Amino acid sequence: MASFFTSYFLHLVLVANIFNFQTSLCDTSADEALIAGICRQVQDPPFCLNTFRQILAHPYVPEEVTRAAIAQSLQNANNNHAFIEAAKAAAKDKETQDLYAICDSSYGLLITVLQDAAQSLANKDYNGLENDLSKCPKLQILAYPYVPEEVTEAAIAQASQNANNNRAFIEDAKAAAKDKETQDLYAICNSSYGLLITVLQDATKSLVNKDYNGLENDLIKCSKFVSDCQNALGSKTTPEMLDRSRKQFDLVIMSQIAEGLIKK
Repeated sequence: MASFFTSYFLHLVLVANIFNFQTSLCDTSADEALIAGICRQVQDPPFCLNTFRQILAHPYVPEEVTRAAIAQSLQNANNNHAFIEAAKAAAKDKETQDLYAICDSSYGLLITVLQDAAQSLANKDYNGLENDLSKCPKLQILAYPYVPEEVTEAAIAQASQNANNNRAFIEDAKAAAKDKETQDLYAICNSSYGLLITVLQDATKSLVNKDYNGLENDLIKCSKFVSDCQNALGSKTTPEMLDRSRKQFDLVIMSQIAEGLIKK
């Protein structure tokens, strides 16, 4: 279910950022700069670049880029609207049906606003166009169907799985280390990740028990354990360990942000 919301959000961001660019670009390098400037601001830049290159011919004109992005967003919104209607019909419980009903309504409004935006562009009503597009992020947020508790649970579960994988990697790295200093540094990491795993387990229990104060306190501790490991390794770290630390830290932050959305 997440994939269609991700692709929709990419197009939405892409459209909303069109207005930041000059209107006098005409050569190939300037064309690419225009498109690259837009695509740097979305979650999946290669997808953004490929989309524009497939639907636009050189030279790129901002009005044409805007028209293409709105058209792509509108097509995606219609596809998502149909998906939501089917998901709502297939839902087995009323809570899920009600959530998809909110999505259904929001996407209906989104489609109307994008149609208005296309008309504003055709009429060269740029104030109206900007006003239309400014409404879209709110509709995207309203269409978000996930329950914060479920998002938090998923983020913590992924953080826990990642922490266990990282701990196994650290244990292997410690065993492979040739000098005692490096072994000792990885021993600190091993201890830190052991504590992280324990705290994430506690966080899972707190969430199940609806102990949101306990959950918040658990998650606050997690970042320190990741940092303790990375700080201990210092210059002895490796590119792979740096990447693992960044991803672990992101998963912890994701868990904290999701927890903050839960209505206490």
